[in-house]
Amino acid sequence: MKGKVAVVTGGSSGIGKAIAAKLTSLGAEVVIAARNEERLTAAAEEINALPIRADVTEEADVQRLAEQTLSRFQRIDILVNNAGASLSSGTVAESEPTRWWDTVRVNLQGVYLCSRAVLPGMIQNRRGDILNILSVASKTAFSGGSAYCSAKAGALMLTQVMAAEARPHGVRVLALLPGAVDTPLWDMQSWSPDRKEMLTAEQTAETAVFALTLPRQATMEQAILTPAKGIL
Repeated sequence: MKGKVAVVTGGSSGIGKAIAAKLTSLGAEVVIAARNEERLTAAAEEINALPIRADVTEEADVQRLAEQTLSRFQRIDILVNNAGASLSSGTVAESEPTRWWDTVRVNLQGVYLCSRAVLPGMIQNRRGDILNILSVASKTAFSGGSAYCSAKAGALMLTQVMAAEARPHGVRVLALLPGAVDTPLWDMQSWSPDRKEMLTAEQTAETAVFALTLPRQATMEQAILTPAKGIL
């Protein structure tokens, strides 16, 4: 990882921050992006990363993130699409359309916009990695999770399409599907499984970085990581 340049979205806390910290510890130059500037700056100082405030649902923000990173480091070797949110709850019949679509925009549109911003450079360099942090909700339906499950399932298919398109150019596109991870995301939920039985952000980061450090002739295009007790 020494000398590589990585961009991690949703990098101010949770899984994103843990991945960014692991990458910096291995010698990578890391840019972290998030919407909350105060938390972003604090996280960047803690883990020795460069903070760039960005909303992954806004094309102009994403383009600025890519341009500022390229201006500073001349290339982007790794993109970790980690930004995510679960803003809609209740059944489909009970759901509120604006919050439903906001959930889809963060979890699906954000992956698309960020990947679109970095892929041309990676293809030109014939090298690069895009790692999408998704969820077991990509494959498993949960009552009350229509927006989140739909968005993550769409992002998984998007990952597979991008992998097929980028593979001939030496670019790997990967998906990590963790089960319940003890992150601040659960603070906003009215109910959660026992958080002591969840994965930690650091355990998830170890798996993510393992996938990114595989030799170039190997790829782990999709991996499911769950707590020892399974899907909680």
